[in-house]
Amino acid sequence: MSDYAPPLRDIKFLLDHVTPIDDLAKLEAYQQIDADSVYGVLEEFGRLMSDVWAPTNAIGDEQGSHVEGDEVVTPDGHKEAYKAYADAGWGAVPFAEEYGGGGFPWLVGIVQQELLNSANMALAMAPLLTQGAIDAILNHGTEEQK
Repeated sequence: MSDYAPPLRDIKFLLDHVTPIDDLAKLEAYQQIDADSVYGVLEEFGRLMSDVWAPTNAIGDEQGSHVEGDEVVTPDGHKEAYKAYADAGWGAVPFAEEYGGGGFPWLVGIVQQELLNSANMALAMAPLLTQGAIDAILNHGTEEQK
């Protein structure tokens, strides 16, 4: 296990002083959440980052990615790390529930992005591309596309 991630107490301190979760949960859009659920999500996400993603960082530096024909070959463990992230639905946490998201405020998504970048910045580019595509469809797509 890597020690890269800040302890949950540090994340709680930061969130409580930047945007108190209890105040955020008073907004109509976020009445389904509370501080315990936010911190629970971030704790589990941090565990994935620490246990699965962070160990791939040095491997990526050592092996790098390369192109073979029309295929990009990523370093050992990267594909599996991304699959663990995607299969658990972590990318959907800050998106609207009516489209399959978790309905959490973007504040949670921003903390997730910081944890992704801290664990493995190169690998963090993959979910960021997906997030951009989702944003584009949500803001400019048809209802069928959404």
